[in-house]
Parts: sequence; structure tokens; C-alpha cells
Amino acid sequence: MERFQLSWPGKKQAMLAANQLPAGHTLVPVEAESVSWDTTGNLYIEGDNLLALQLLQASYADKVKCIYIDPPYNTGKDFIYKDDYKQSSEQYLKMSGQIDGKGKRLLHDTESSGRFHSDWLTEMYPRLQLARPLLRGDGVIFISIDDREQAHLRLICDEIFGSGNFVANLVWANKEGGGGSDSKFFRVKHEYILCYAKSIDQLTVKGVGISNEGRYTMQDEYVGRRGKYYLQKLNQASIQYSKSLDYAIQAPDESEIWPSRGNKLACWRWSESKLAWGMANGFIVIKQDHYGDWQVYSKQYMHVDNKDQPIVRTNRPLGLIEEYSSTQACKKLEQLFGEKVFDYSKPLELILFLLGLTMEADDIVLDYYSGSATTAHAVMQLNAEDGARRRYIMVQLPEETAEGSEASRAGYANICEIGKERIRRAAAKVQEETGAEIDDGFRVYRVEFESGEKVSASVTT
Repeated sequence: MERFQLSWPGKKQAMLAANQLPAGHTLVPVEAESVSWDTTGNLYIEGDNLLALQLLQASYADKVKCIYIDPPYNTGKDFIYKDDYKQSSEQYLKMSGQIDGKGKRLLHDTESSGRFHSDWLTEMYPRLQLARPLLRGDGVIFISIDDREQAHLRLICDEIFGSGNFVANLVWANKEGGGGSDSKFFRVKHEYILCYAKSIDQLTVKGVGISNEGRYTMQDEYVGRRGKYYLQKLNQASIQYSKSLDYAIQAPDESEIWPSRGNKLACWRWSESKLAWGMANGFIVIKQDHYGDWQVYSKQYMHVDNKDQPIVRTNRPLGLIEEYSSTQACKKLEQLFGEKVFDYSKPLELILFLLGLTMEADDIVLDYYSGSATTAHAVMQLNAEDGARRRYIMVQLPEETAEGSEASRAGYANICEIGKERIRRAAAKVQEETGAEIDDGFRVYRVEFESGEKVSASVTT
């Protein structure tokens, strides 16, 4: 049966790649570069993330609560991940019908609009296929992406995770930066964060702080348990009219107060029995307004609902994130290292926000494009703040730093060395600033080809 899906030259090979066994490859422990090997619950894996994801299936299927990735954006250049199924320009042109069997060009399309889109999709597809089974039933994945591939990425995520498990396409409006270099016609300052659930029926997203906290300014004898409150009129013209809620309330001067005012038909929000309960328990205020008219109000307390039950008031998080700055992220990372060693690190606060929406207790987060290890830093910060024992798995290809770059001159031969050092420095900084006891360690493994006995990575609980 035919179904709607995204197709591109190389998709078949990409689908097969996810199902291939990593023959001869294993995770080799590197204790010398690890911290607190015997007690830590964190992993840092150096190597191709396709192979790493394949090797993690045995130990971590259905165990990861959250995945965050910031994959390379497609800028029209080749990628660091040189999968065997990547195509040459000629292979792409043949498969897409742009040259005939004799090599004659039939269509004059640019490589950036065809081949490089295909290469990018071919890289992403098997890695997302392998990521999904690692997620728990209530798990979630966040993927940072820009305009170039956002539409394509959503289509392949619909195919892999199911369109019904689409949660949101968050928009991060970078707080600083001009955005002038990103577009010829508009200043593009935003990126996207695609969010999908493993099973949307099991997903829970925590609320964020309420936006009207400043309204809770009044207090009474119940303030110790109920918190402060504000007054809300009990009569509402905006709710559906109900005759049973259209009754008279006696004012202190024994006059009758009706919910309707003038020609507006209204009713009370509470029934007569609920009103009697509210009067007896200090939830109702009847007083005159500045016109001298009697008004009936209910108290909206901060810490209890209108049944006097404890409540934590939150709002659903907005799909538009207007905070956090990549400029500040770069400055803070430079301060941590004492020099500039990494470009385009995601803001720590952005990752803290995303992880804080979904992770609890000893949940595991996976980042298989970990870069400078911002996600590991965020896990340690969150644990310091609430005493939880969240754990991380970082995966990063040991991509060499550019010759003559500040990172290279500082002695960092590849990105993995930067990531591991960031974790060490961040752990010390978090502990110094908070005084909290956190898991500041990590086990290092390398993806290597060897014929000996395989070593599987496992988390110490």
C-alpha cells in the first residue's frame, strides 16, 4: 500500500544502514581519561555516532527519557560523518535522473538544492531510526535545526516517530545577534527545535512559572498554608449561561445581588452549595465597588485550588522561546576555559529549560552530537539545583580542530578533548557555586574495530 513519505536518492541505503550490525566494532573503555570510573553513572563515547547508537541498543533500549541533538546544519558543504553509503556527485546525478548513462547532464540543478539535501537526509535518517528504540515509552526527543532542513526533518521524523507523536515545532528567537549573514532578504535570528514523543499518550511536559504571579498580593489568616491571593469576580458573562447558576446572593445590608448587570445576561461561576462552602471557609468576599454596588468575589490563592487542595500553579510552556543568547553562550564558555576553544555552542540555559520540562529523578539523557558537551553541563547544573541523579550519555566524533585555531594552539587536538575538559571544568564550577554533591564523573569509551571480546557500556546505579 502506498503512503505519503519523503523520498530522496540514497534513502534505501540509509534505511538499511540502521539495521546493519556493527560487525567487529566495540566500545573500548578508556579509564585513564575517565573521572570516578567506579562510581559514576555518566558515559562519554568517542566515535561515529551511527556505530555508537547501534552498540547502545543492547544495554539502553527503552531506558533513555530524553534525547537532545544539535546536528550539523546543512550549509551546502560535505559532512564530517563519512558513511559508506554517501554518494559522489556523479552517483547522485544518476540516481536522480540528472545525467544519462553516458554522463550527459540532463538537468542543470545546483548541487546545494539536490545532492547536499540528500546527503544530509541520508546522514540523519538511520541515526534517528536508531535513536527511537532507545527512548522509554514516555520519552521525548528535541532536535535543533534551522530553515534549510526543518521541513525535511519534520517529514522524516513523522515517518520514524509517527506523525501522531509530533509534539511541537518550538521556535527559539535568539536573544542577541543581528542575523544579517543568514539571509539575503530578512534578518533571520531564530532557529527551530522539533519535539517528538516516543508515545504521545505517555508524554508529560512540566509546566513553567506562572506569568501573573504579581497579582497575588493580598493575604489573610490562611496565608501560611494557602499563600497570598487576588480577588476574582464570581459573576461571569463569558461562560455559558445556566439558569441554576443565576440566583440571588444576600449582601451585608440584606439586599439581593444578582449576577446579571444591565442588559448582559450572566451567571455565577459557583453553585449555591459551593458558595455556602466558600463562605464558611473564607473563600468569598462581598464588598462594594467604587460605584457603591455590591460585588461578590472569590479568592484565588497561590498554593491551593478552589477546593482548598494543595496546588502548584504553572502555565503550559510557550512554543516561542524568546530568551537565551548564543552570543552569551560563547562568552561563558570562553570564560570557563580562559580562552576561545569552540564556536556556536548552544546556550546552557536553553538546554536547562528543555531538560527541565521532561526529566526527573535518575532519568537518562542522550546527546549524540554532543559538541562541547553543553548537555552534560546542564545535567550537572539541574542535579545541583534539585538534588536529583539525572545521568547523561554523550557521543561525539573526535573531529580534529582546525590547524592554527585557538583550540589547536591551546592543545585540544579534537572536539572530544574539548567536551571532556568542559565537563571537568563545569563540574568544578557547579560544585563551587552551589556546594551541592553531584556526580561529577564520566566513563570514557571509544568506538573501535577489534576482533576481541566486546565490551558493552553500562551505567552504575
